[in-house]
Amino acid sequence: MFELFVVFAAFFIKGMSGFADGLIYSSAMSFRHSNAELTPVALLLSTPANIVLAVKERKHLVLKQALPLTLFVLLGQIPGTLFLKAGNQYILKIIMGAVIILIGIEALLRGRKTGQTVKGAENKPLMVFVGVGTGVLCALYGIGIFLTAYVSRTAKNVHELRGNLGFVFAAESLLRIVFYSFAGLITQDVLWHAAGLVPAMLAGFWVGGRVSTHIKEETMRKIVYVLLILMGGSVFVTNFFAVFH
Repeated sequence: MFELFVVFAAFFIKGMSGFADGLIYSSAMSFRHSNAELTPVALLLSTPANIVLAVKERKHLVLKQALPLTLFVLLGQIPGTLFLKAGNQYILKIIMGAVIILIGIEALLRGRKTGQTVKGAENKPLMVFVGVGTGVLCALYGIGIFLTAYVSRTAKNVHELRGNLGFVFAAESLLRIVFYSFAGLITQDVLWHAAGLVPAMLAGFWVGGRVSTHIKEETMRKIVYVLLILMGGSVFVTNFFAVFH
């Protein structure tokens, strides 16, 4: 019952903001399961939601931004899948969590008008770093929040944010299923586990999507930044204690 509630909450946030499902699910369930068990289940649940989001927001997709990011994310999945099979990488997540907290706080305090992107946010070396890093982190933990932090600074509005994220996450999810299958991470037990959680995923995603249509864009943007701070804090604290406790 607890896991069903977690999945509903995770995909409610996914339907509303376009991200955070994998992080919420993994953070809440990490004390019961290892990443090697959680990440494949989260992947199977998030893939349909990512495809629906990409199709729904396709008119707001900016290919010149989303396509290069997708290619770099896919490159990062190869080492990330190998790392997942080898073991956990807590230090990497601690650093990622700290960076996301800073990005979220800076964005929330500064703010910006609708249609205004952040100067320097589309820097090509930064795009490569974010894309490959996200591929590694998605493969390891099913977490794409690093990419979300980047895209939230380049998207002109919430619909563009959701459209670009939906496209990248849909592509990386589909390819990651292939990688995980070859790595032996998607087993019959994982498939049955994910299947039992599908009703909660569908309900949460649908309700979150309905709620998002009644929230003003600037309010939604603030919600996204607050979620970044909270999720980054969750990543940082959870893994800090795992290493140093």
